[in-house]
Amino acid sequence: MLIPEKVSYLLATVGILGDHLSTRLGLTKPYAYETNPNTIWLMDKGLWLPFDILLLLATVGISSLIMRRWTFRGRWAVLAVPILLGSARLCFAIWNLHLYLS
Repeated sequence: MLIPEKVSYLLATVGILGDHLSTRLGLTKPYAYETNPNTIWLMDKGLWLPFDILLLLATVGISSLIMRRWTFRGRWAVLAVPILLGSARLCFAIWNLHLYLS
């Protein structure tokens, strides 16, 4: 596994974990509440953690499978998926921490 691949998978992992944990932390603050209707639905059904784990496994697993099985030109573009997902979730984690600390 090359460094760009490792970095993309690490970013996805850190982003998803950071968002999940910072949301849980933020919800401990009085008068704080979740505004994402999808997350609220997952929380109500007890599926929020399993969904995040499945999302991480699918993102890393499918990207890794494509990188290993196929040799088409430009397959490195597949790494954009974990990079974008991880970056977005990391931004949400930072925002959650900002809300918690303010």
